[in-house]
Amino acid sequence: MTLKTRNITFCKYIAVDETLKYEPHPTDPEKTLLKQEAVITVEGVPLCSYVEGLLASTINVNANKGRQAMEWVLRKINDEIKDLTQSVEKSKEEFISQTIKSIDDVVNAKNSLTALVNEPANVPPMPQL
Repeated sequence: MTLKTRNITFCKYIAVDETLKYEPHPTDPEKTLLKQEAVITVEGVPLCSYVEGLLASTINVNANKGRQAMEWVLRKINDEIKDLTQSVEKSKEEFISQTIKSIDDVVNAKNSLTALVNEPANVPPMPQL
């Protein structure tokens, strides 16, 4: 995945074009490689190279914070996926257990009804008049 951004604040004087490229790690499928690049152009202001250096330093600090934030978000998402998976597994086990109990109840009720129908009736004979 490639993300490209352009800073439009002060676009008449300062342009910051940033590219982030995410790629699968070549040997570890659990990891992702990030290549980050920022091109800074300053025109029409005094001390252009000083301003470029200041922006480059600020972008570098903020890029580190951004990576840390992204890793935090990904950890939170992974934790939520694990929690959901455990919850689904627990619900599935409860559902199966309740279904088995219901089937047993139906079988027991059928057996009781069959036994009742097949039982000889203990009805006293009718008196003769």
